[in-house]
Amino acid sequence: MSLKKDNYKILIADRDESSHSNTKSILKNYKHKDKSLEFISSFGLDETKIFLKENDIEVIIFDLNLVDLNYENGLNFINFVREEL
Repeated sequence: MSLKKDNYKILIADRDESSHSNTKSILKNYKHKDKSLEFISSFGLDETKIFLKENDIEVIIFDLNLVDLNYENGLNFINFVREEL
């Protein structure tokens, strides 16, 4: 996936598709310093970690209760962000 550099990249990590669509709908016309928002969807922690390691993301919106197949939860994810990114 190619991301535009003239937008702020917002990563939404949640299992619930409606959370993704609602967030995008609410923020779709938001601009800051003439830059719009570009939304990227992730539906699991493993996918989210890979995407964060490979891309420059300005904001992460995630479900703290999101659990992956290794039973890692949102609190472990915060530690990952602090320690590995």
